[in-house]
Amino acid sequence: MADTELATQSKTTSLKQQTSSLDLFRPTSLSEAWEFAKILAESGMVPKQYVNKPAAIISTWQFSLELGIGLMQGLQGICNINGTPAAFGDLPLGLVRASGLLESIQEDDFETIKKNQKATCIVKRKGDPIETKVVFSYEDAKTAGIFGNNVWKTYPYRMCMFRARGFALRDKFPDVLKGLKIAEEVGDYIEGEASEQPKPSASIVIPTAETAAPATEVKPETKAVVTKPDVISIDEAKQWYKAYSATGHKPDEAKAWLKATFDITDSRLIPSVQFENAMAWANTPKVEENLDAEPA
Repeated sequence: MADTELATQSKTTSLKQQTSSLDLFRPTSLSEAWEFAKILAESGMVPKQYVNKPAAIISTWQFSLELGIGLMQGLQGICNINGTPAAFGDLPLGLVRASGLLESIQEDDFETIKKNQKATCIVKRKGDPIETKVVFSYEDAKTAGIFGNNVWKTYPYRMCMFRARGFALRDKFPDVLKGLKIAEEVGDYIEGEASEQPKPSASIVIPTAETAAPATEVKPETKAVVTKPDVISIDEAKQWYKAYSATGHKPDEAKAWLKATFDITDSRLIPSVQFENAMAWANTPKVEENLDAEPA
């Protein structure tokens, strides 16, 4: 009987040790990280933008470590919006709560938001006597030209809540979020559609001890110097977005104008020398078609 109990206890201890090893898995080299990222990319247990993209998983892995969260949590809560990492859903609030710096948060429930057509979020940081209150309304969304876009059509109350919460958390806890953008906000910009990770021009090869060439065989390579085009800043892109929204133009119309004028669809790629021309278009009020007018 004693031998049986000892054997059972030994098996239980071994299982705990194995589980602990899995929980504490940390790659010790880039090769190990790459192999693990490949497994995840092919597992079917990651969001679509990470499927068969181990390089994207490793990038998110590093970003997750800097935020103090695990890889799997990062894959579920961080998305790529045109090359900009952004947190969506409850991740920003989760990071702030985990920091221990949040004293209180007050948010309108959905019924209140639907009734008042606006969302209010009030946050208080420990040690700071001043509360931060942010209100975001349906009217604000209409002014920005985003009210009828994407999920705003179906869930305006939830989007209002995310907007108010996102602004409040970013204003009060920039050190916790470390500059992380809020996906629900970035996704409403003209360039804000979640994009697929770019495909590499050639297969990425992670060297291992077996495949690495001897140091004496490595030959220096001459690399071409790539000069980035002189384009407008992010602030100028936002200024252009606000200007055309205020004059009644919709994001699809702005994209069409960019395509016809510069053969681009991202406002951040507007050439600097053409910024004044772009602003001239953005500041021109949209002329609504008169369907009742007699044909010429």
